[in-house]
Amino acid sequence: MLSFPQELKKYVKSSRRKIIDLTCFLVKQDTANPPGHEERVVKIVKDFFKRERIKFKIVKDDAGKPNIIGYLGKGRPRFLVGFHSDVAPVGQGWKTAPFQPVIKKGKIFGRGALDNKGPLASFLVLMKFLKNQEQTFKGQLIVPVVANEEIGKNSLVYLVKQKIIKPDLAIVPDIGRHLKEMSIGEKGKLVLRVTSSGKSAHAFQPWLGHNAILPLAKFLLILQQKGLKYKPDKSFIDGPTINIGTIKGGEASNNVPDWAEAELDIRYLPTQTAQDILKQFQKIQVGFKKAYPYCHLKFDILRDAKPFVLSKNLPLIKIIQAESEKVLSRPTKPVAQGGGTIARTLVHSGIPAIGLAPGDEDIFHVPNEYVEIQELLDFAELIGLIIYRIIGKNKL
Repeated sequence: MLSFPQELKKYVKSSRRKIIDLTCFLVKQDTANPPGHEERVVKIVKDFFKRERIKFKIVKDDAGKPNIIGYLGKGRPRFLVGFHSDVAPVGQGWKTAPFQPVIKKGKIFGRGALDNKGPLASFLVLMKFLKNQEQTFKGQLIVPVVANEEIGKNSLVYLVKQKIIKPDLAIVPDIGRHLKEMSIGEKGKLVLRVTSSGKSAHAFQPWLGHNAILPLAKFLLILQQKGLKYKPDKSFIDGPTINIGTIKGGEASNNVPDWAEAELDIRYLPTQTAQDILKQFQKIQVGFKKAYPYCHLKFDILRDAKPFVLSKNLPLIKIIQAESEKVLSRPTKPVAQGGGTIARTLVHSGIPAIGLAPGDEDIFHVPNEYVEIQELLDFAELIGLIIYRIIGKNKL
């Protein structure tokens, strides 16, 4: 009689074609957000759950978008592995049709192949195997496939805050580290609007007005040159980053602009706070007040998602390292990252959540997105072993 790891390895290897086909079927569904059309993926997942006799429910969030949640087992601990049904906008530069998947050199190309329909397909195929092991579970597996992950109000936030799902710990397959690294921390994300005011005048008499664009441009230039002062955090390999995402102002070229604004995306360390950053910005403004005495920059926080770092002694981290050494012949390394995932929502709700997924993060949201087929198989095997370690009655 084969052991669980042996049965799992054999099953995953024999399921290669199923994982490929299901990935391609999901990629064919145009769920680019906006607008999303996540119901297209929800229907596929629902049909799969029905066919495999997996318990599920469909919940609409406060925006009316559908989310499907699958369940295996019951009791505690409740272990969540979460996915999303929307994909990033297509953009330019594709060599193939983004929603017509192409298989080439061991890779599946198409929008969402990596982020994150390939991992979703891999996991759904795994759930068919786990369904046959359900009687050996001493806890519950919760698998939400949520809407609005790419843009908008992430539906997982709604599900957690409304206590529709109540996990004890989680894995989020939404980073791209080729399974070599797991994400145990994320920088904070501060989205800030900087507004500059002036006085309108005709373009042929600009001295009668106060140009709102000039002081804003000066502020942004100094910001790019000097960056932010910060205390390093040993969990992160680099410091905070600032991206000037949008800038606009004025009404016409023949008018002195009396308003201008820019939106910034700032990824900051646990050693910093949004208020610390705002104080630095105020000091920059004071530095050029003499040049533009009429200007008062206004800073509005549009979003402040706090950073987090989990302890490396967390049992889930140790389990991932032990099982990855069996599947990949090397332990997966815990790292902190600059990007943001739904893990942040879970962690700040008191639920330890770790990012672990196949693929390359440089492929997310770009033209000619792809996922390596072998990594989808490795992911299924690895995540299957992790699940069994956590909620299986018998230790591996």
